[in-house]
Amino acid sequence: MPDSSILILMLLNLVLLSFLLALFFVWQQVKKEILSLKQAHRAEREINKKAILQLLDEIVDLADGQNKAPCSINKHGLTGPIADAVNYLMEQEYPDAFHAGAGH
Repeated sequence: MPDSSILILMLLNLVLLSFLLALFFVWQQVKKEILSLKQAHRAEREINKKAILQLLDEIVDLADGQNKAPCSINKHGLTGPIADAVNYLMEQEYPDAFHAGAGH
């Protein structure tokens, strides 16, 4: 009888070890995915930051009268609708001075 209980304990230990190894590998994959998502989010924030700064520069130039060209339309979607609205407003307010088009 003691031999069978030792065998059962060894099998339980093997099952537990297998489970822990599987859990470790799953955790490693989850960590890689989280790191990848963080990097993608960081890159997207940087793109958005640059687009916002560019749009603000263009709006300041428009307000100072230094620029008569339309604001650039960002393809990433964050600043595009705002630039569109500014361009529309400028076209309505200054139709002769503001040259609507594709942006610069």
